[in-house]
Amino acid sequence: MDRVSAHIQIQASPAKVFDVFVHRVNEWWPLQGYSFAPEHTAPGQIHFVPELGGRFYETFANGEEFQIGSLTVLQPPARFSFTWKGEAYKAATEVDVILIEVAGGTLLTLTHSGWAAAGVPEFAPSYAAGWPKLLALFAALAERE
Repeated sequence: MDRVSAHIQIQASPAKVFDVFVHRVNEWWPLQGYSFAPEHTAPGQIHFVPELGGRFYETFANGEEFQIGSLTVLQPPARFSFTWKGEAYKAATEVDVILIEVAGGTLLTLTHSGWAAAGVPEFAPSYAAGWPKLLALFAALAERE
């Protein structure tokens, strides 16, 4: 499995969905269980720098940072992509998010690919299970606003 996908329909406009995902990631991302913090280091905050080439990174409670990736495509409000690289990866994976306006809101499709090139194809199933959980938390915030 070199590619995992998740889909969710959100009762909000594509512009709102884009804004909450990119500009407010720290408000919906659950750092407990989804942090890059090393053992014995408390998670802190997670952010995108919302510009092409901008960093996607986590700041730990001790002030240290880990760069997860960077924004490679930024086409508000329809699409954005970013790299994703954990410490064990040989190369970065790619996350692509497409937002399509549908009746009643937005269909978000997220595809996370490149597991074989990253040298960690065994990680794909856990991300296939994890992304829907994260997107449900994200949708709850986007729809609440």
